[in-house]
Amino acid sequence: MTHTAGASEWIDAPKLPPLEGDEPFIGAGGATVLDFWRFAMSDLRTNNTRGYLAEFLVARSLGVVAERVEWDDFDVLWEGVKIEVKSSAYLQSWPQRRLSQIKFTNLRGREWGDITAGLAAEKTYKADVYVLSVHTIQHHDNYNPLDVAAWQFYILPRSTLVGLNVDSLTLPTVARLTNPIPYNGLADAIRTAAPRPAPQYWKRETASSLAYFKLVGSTEYILRNDAWETYDQYESGPTWWNITGEIGTDIINADELPPGAPR
Repeated sequence: MTHTAGASEWIDAPKLPPLEGDEPFIGAGGATVLDFWRFAMSDLRTNNTRGYLAEFLVARSLGVVAERVEWDDFDVLWEGVKIEVKSSAYLQSWPQRRLSQIKFTNLRGREWGDITAGLAAEKTYKADVYVLSVHTIQHHDNYNPLDVAAWQFYILPRSTLVGLNVDSLTLPTVARLTNPIPYNGLADAIRTAAPRPAPQYWKRETASSLAYFKLVGSTEYILRNDAWETYDQYESGPTWWNITGEIGTDIINADELPPGAPR
């Protein structure tokens, strides 16, 4: 799909279905997408892949299952809260003379507007919460990239960075601002740093189906496989039902959700 903005023509990229890994490449001798993933991202210590892993861990701690969006203004969207994830580590996948300095850079960036506006002229803090992730292992003999206990997370609200007016932070400075959080405390720490509107829960029941929804501010979610996924179906969802009073839709209490459903 193409459209015109001013004198320039833009080409929209359609959303693709997520890959499972067993899809074969055409004409590549039986090679699959999983083979490519092993080729490109089998070492979780590399800077790019470690960054993806940090984003993944933050998203999973919050129950977010959506795929990451490359070049977005933030890394994770959770119940209307925009979260930027930065990562740093002492050890690298290449020979080092000394341990790397823990530093978080590019905290500010130029925000992307609509097609006609493009990038903003000034850099700003584009997220509501910043999760500064440190892989703490300092000896390769102890390095297990699959052990999430090796990570510590420092949570800063946007207001703190605005007050500091900085583009980067070193670990000693971060440690003076806030305490490190282990993985199992990450969701609660982010929730504290970004107070959100109280969620409103909905149940929609028809003759053939029963579904549960959540409305937080202006963001809608549907409960699928015990996780809340963003819901944006046209003329449907809690915002629409608030207007129309559609039969079969009801506001419910949190304790009326299915057993085990996250809040």
